[in-house]
Amino acid sequence: MNGYTKNLILLVFVVGFGIPQPLNAETSTSAIDLMSLSIEELMEIEIRPTATLTQTSTRNRPAAVTVISRQEIENSGARSLDELLDIYVPNFQMFLHSWGYQHIGIRGNIFDRDDKYLLLVNGQIMNERMHYGALSERDLPMLSDLQRIEVVRGAGSALYGPGALVMLINLITETAETFEGTEVINRVGAIDEFYSSEFKYGRKFDDEGRLFSYVGIAKQPGMHQSDAPYVSSAPYSLSGTDYSGTRPRSFSQLAKHNASFRDRTKAKVHLHYTKDDLNLWARYTRGGQHYSAFLKSLGWSGYLDQGMAYDQLSLFLGNKYHLSDTLNIDYSFSYSLFDFVRHRARDIDSHRQDKYHTRVISNWTPNPDHSFAFGGEWLHKEFGLASLGYPDKEPQSQVFGYNDRMPRWSTDNYAIMGEHQWTLADQWTLFTSGRIDWHTFTRPMVSPKMALIYRPTDPDTLKLILQRAVRASTAEEMKKAHDSTGKKSDYESMESLELRWEREHSRNLWFAASAFYSDHSVVAWSGSSDSTEPLGDLKLWGLELELTHKTDKSAVTFSHGYTSLIDFKLENPGTQSMISAKPYGGDGLASWNDHVTKITGNYQVDEKLSVNGSLNTYWGMSGGKDFAAYRHSVESNSFVSGFDDPFEPSVFLNLGLRYQFSKNVDFSVHAHNVLGWFDRDLNKVNKIASTSRHEVYGYRLISPSISFTLRTRF
Repeated sequence: MNGYTKNLILLVFVVGFGIPQPLNAETSTSAIDLMSLSIEELMEIEIRPTATLTQTSTRNRPAAVTVISRQEIENSGARSLDELLDIYVPNFQMFLHSWGYQHIGIRGNIFDRDDKYLLLVNGQIMNERMHYGALSERDLPMLSDLQRIEVVRGAGSALYGPGALVMLINLITETAETFEGTEVINRVGAIDEFYSSEFKYGRKFDDEGRLFSYVGIAKQPGMHQSDAPYVSSAPYSLSGTDYSGTRPRSFSQLAKHNASFRDRTKAKVHLHYTKDDLNLWARYTRGGQHYSAFLKSLGWSGYLDQGMAYDQLSLFLGNKYHLSDTLNIDYSFSYSLFDFVRHRARDIDSHRQDKYHTRVISNWTPNPDHSFAFGGEWLHKEFGLASLGYPDKEPQSQVFGYNDRMPRWSTDNYAIMGEHQWTLADQWTLFTSGRIDWHTFTRPMVSPKMALIYRPTDPDTLKLILQRAVRASTAEEMKKAHDSTGKKSDYESMESLELRWEREHSRNLWFAASAFYSDHSVVAWSGSSDSTEPLGDLKLWGLELELTHKTDKSAVTFSHGYTSLIDFKLENPGTQSMISAKPYGGDGLASWNDHVTKITGNYQVDEKLSVNGSLNTYWGMSGGKDFAAYRHSVESNSFVSGFDDPFEPSVFLNLGLRYQFSKNVDFSVHAHNVLGWFDRDLNKVNKIASTSRHEVYGYRLISPSISFTLRTRF
């Protein structure tokens, strides 16, 4: 039996597959000073990025991917993951929500829950599956454990499974391969008040073992209501005083903006050990926030301060087995605990969910023109467990009813997946990927993907990407539906097409353009039934432009995103949806700015001093106006006629300065939302559109604020 035949037989009989891991010790970016490389050199580095299962070059990755480096994280002065992503990711936006965290979305896709995308840490999914989606990590002001972030703009369930409909966010942590030594980071925020301390330590041992440890804690009082007033779109009477006019009253009794849930200390702990191909890590996060619910401001008694909180613990063990020079197998086991608490009106949702996960993936490269990945995974989840935060309280949720105990149940998900990377010719590469998932409460879910990469010239790369993504409904809703009907739930799907052009114009200049189309069979909140259900078919298209210019002393990035509604047809014409007024005679997206323009810059003045900044502009919200007019015709008390403030442009300018006192000590100061000192109305964060009779739209006026950072290395 020759070596080729032996490898083929081994590949055929390999069972299982897993989600790709970040760069290992052999391919770690720590071996390369990335900041010293040109754009052209960076694009040719061989990696296994978030967007593929097989190893490829950055230039060939079959997706639109935004990579935020460790240096960019520090330059931004961001005080949360949400803020960081909003600064750097093209066509990405944030909106407030009255009944939950602020929501994030991309390419026009933003909904009542954050369950249309996946949030990963080192390739492991962190989403809460019972109700909300991506909840953890996003609010924490401690970001120094992150080595880089990779954001895939577009679907990803062909690789990562149900839930990756519109975006993937992969947080890749430091290891002792990327960080060695000791560092202490202390940060203080004024006006938008927070206090954080972080400690990180990395060490390489004589036996080739590597240990990285990180601890971060924060207190976050947030921004007082007077500095971040919430403006409602409905003409309420407060404290017995009638109010009328085109600008409704700001509420004065709301929770502080960015205030931590019940004044809890936020925390993050990460331990990571690697040796050869062994990869062990443990991670714990604790966070939560209050948000912009307005019930107490109406004088309604007995209502809780609205908010959500979480505790999440993840344990991971992975290893790699080399069968030959061309064939290896990655296998891993993980456990995750997610504890969830939500204060809602007069009720408390609290419950815990546990997840057990195993996966195996084989990678085979028989020759330079062909690379294969194939395998499978098993995921077991336990629901309805008592919350650690309320151990004496029976687990409950809105779906099961507050007078009934949430049942205890479990689900299993089995999946197989694979990818073939084929170099058709010197200029052509074809990626063919696919995944099939079998879930306890759904029919089999199929996610295929194809990407054709063409490099007509040395500077230019063209990418044609076609894919289908899927998402199962939330665990509580599938369980309740199965108990009521005995049937399996329908799943959500999206078909998308993207044409992308990238050009490495010179060693210092890179730019790209994408045109995308998506057809989405939406499952989301219905205002008619007060439940999540299939709503209808949503079709979008859009354009994205990107530019990066880099010299020895400076770096500038520019992006512009445009998204437009093609059509939105309801499955049931009588359904009240928050997505668009299109079914009711209007047009456009109700909760999306058609245009978003982002600029970031950094300049090294001398060896010690550097300056940086970012400017984000959101504009064009005609779909919001149409939706407000429609809701006003249905509920005349829900919106002030002629009130256009929510639909005016929002502009956020951040400026930063960093001074290197010595090799081991540097100090940074950042001014956030600077334009608010000149025109406060520019710093406006809209609330997601609503079908509520109390309020269709609202927004926060965010005050400018300042933060200070001191880094000390030993």
